Amino acid sequence: MSDILRLVAGGLIAIACTYIGLVIKRRYKARAEFFCEAKEYFVFFERELVYNKTPVPKINDEFSRDRSGEFVKFLLQSRSGETEKREPYFLKKEETNRLKTALSGLGKSGYEEQQKYVARWKSEMTELSDKAAADNKKYGGMYFKLCVLLGIAVVILLA
Repeated sequence: MSDILRLVAGGLIAIACTYIGLVIKRRYKARAEFFCEAKEYFVFFERELVYNKTPVPKINDEFSRDRSGEFVKFLLQSRSGETEKREPYFLKKEETNRLKTALSGLGKSGYEEQQKYVARWKSEMTELSDKAAADNKKYGGMYFKLCVLLGIAVVILLA
């Protein structure tokens, strides 16, 4: 009887370890998708600003029309000035503040200064996007596999 209980407990711990690994993997994937969308936004913003000279609210509406990711939610929340503190769970506080600073500075200066501002943030978002994609590829799968192996080790130890 105690052997069966130990095996069941080991199985439950293995499932919990696997779930923790899955949560970590999803976090890395969400970060990569978020920063990829942020990069796309600044590329889109620069293109609309330079070639079409589109006003900022219209740029935001056009960008968010076909998308529904976490960055679009973050963008709409920061543009509407909501005081709600719902921030993406996968962002660090520093990253959230930097993004809010970047978005709040759009449309607040002259045309030439705005071009430089958008180009700077576009390059920064490109770097963050590349880093997040590399981290997702490197660490996302690794932590998931590590947690699964930990779960299997617990089952073996308790069996």
